Amino acid sequence: TGVFKAINHYNDKVKTRLTGKIFGIQQIHYIDDYSDNYEHSFTVSDEYDKIEFELELEPEIFNLFTDFAINIIDDTGKILKADGLNYRKTKITFAPPVSGSYVLQLIPGFASKEPKNWQASLKESYYMFNRLNISGGYYDFYPKVKKQVNFEINGVLPVAPDGYYLFGEIWLDSMDIDKYRFVVPVQLYTGMN
Repeated sequence: TGVFKAINHYNDKVKTRLTGKIFGIQQIHYIDDYSDNYEHSFTVSDEYDKIEFELELEPEIFNLFTDFAINIIDDTGKILKADGLNYRKTKITFAPPVSGSYVLQLIPGFASKEPKNWQASLKESYYMFNRLNISGGYYDFYPKVKKQVNFEINGVLPVAPDGYYLFGEIWLDSMDIDKYRFVVPVQLYTGMN
C-alpha cells in the first residue's frame, strides 16, 4: 500500500477513479564515451515481453553529430532492429524473438573528422508479461484543496535485480464527460542494495 497527496488546481470539483500498473523493472545509465561505436549488452529473460530504451542527449552534445545510428543485434551479430536519432531524445522498443543476450549499438556520426567526447542518459525499461494492477477507488478533488490519496498494489512485488527498481504509473481518470488522465509515476526500490 502507499499514499501520496494531490491538489486540484482547476476551479471546479474533479471526480476521479484511481487505477494503475506496475510495468516491470528499470534503470538509468549515464554514458560518457569517446568512440563512434558504443555497445551496451543486455539480457532478456522469459518473464519480460519487451524492452524499451530511452536515449537523451543535451542540445550541445546532439549538435556534435550529423547522424546517429541505433541498432539492436543478437549474439551472432545479426541486426534485429535498426533506428536512428533524429532529435536529441528518442525511444526504441524491442520485442525479442527469444530470451537471451543482445547488444544495443549506438553509432554516432561526428560532424568533425575526429571523434569527440560525448555524454547521454539511457533509460532501460523491461516490461513484465504479468503486470501488477494498482487500485485505489474513487476520489473527489475540490478546488485548491490538498487531498491524501491511498493506493494498493495487487499481488506480490518481485525483487528487482541490483541496480534496478520497479516502475509503473498511477492513473487518476476523470469521471466527467471530457475524460482526461493525470499520471503519477511510481518507482519502488525492492532490491537488496
